[in-house]
Amino acid sequence: FIEIITNKGIVRDYEITLNSKAGNQHTYSMNIELIKDDKNNPIKLVGIFRDITERKHADEILRESEKKFRVAFQTSPNAITITNVEDGTYIDINDGFTKMLGYSQEDVIGKSSIMLDIWNDSKDRERLVSGLKKYGIVESLEADFKGKEGQIRTGLMSAHVLNIQNQNIVLAVTQDLTQIKQAEKEKIKAQQIAGEQKKLAL
Repeated sequence: FIEIITNKGIVRDYEITLNSKAGNQHTYSMNIELIKDDKNNPIKLVGIFRDITERKHADEILRESEKKFRVAFQTSPNAITITNVEDGTYIDINDGFTKMLGYSQEDVIGKSSIMLDIWNDSKDRERLVSGLKKYGIVESLEADFKGKEGQIRTGLMSAHVLNIQNQNIVLAVTQDLTQIKQAEKEKIKAQQIAGEQKKLAL
C-alpha cells in the first residue's frame, strides 16, 4: 500500500481487513490520494473508507452457491441444458444430456435444437416455447427427442426462464423415460397375449 501511494500518488479500491474492538473482522475498500504542495512535497493523505464486509460475505455465498450448482449440474443423471432465451442456442449441457442423446458439448454449443433437429415432433417445442413466453415456466412436458444417431428417446422436461448476470436463459431438466415407457409397452403387450391365450383356453 505504501509503495503504491508513494509511486503513483493514488490508490483505488484497495481492500484491507481489520479487526474491530469486539474481535470481529471487517473488510474495507479504500480510495486514497496523496496531496502535495507546490514544490511537490507530500503534505497529507485524503481518503475514503467503505465497509464492504456484507458485500464480500454475499460474494462468498454466491461463489459457494455457484460451486454447488456446478457440481449438481455435472453429476445429475437427468439431462440438463442451459440455452439462450432469444434464439434458443445451447450455452451448456451436462453429461446426462450426452448420455441421453449422444451429443457432446462440441456438437451443440452455439447451435439450437432446431438446427440439430432434436424434437421428434415440432409441436412439442411449440408447447415449450409458448409456455415459457406466457408463464416463464413449463413443468412435466412429455416429448420424444431424436438422438445423435437417430434414436428416439422419451423425456419428461421442466424448464424455467432465469436471469443470470443480466442474461435471460432457459434452464431445462429432462428425465429420460425411455426405459419406463418400454417396460409399460411390454407389460401391456404381455397382458394382451395372456388375455388372448385365456380366450383360446375357454
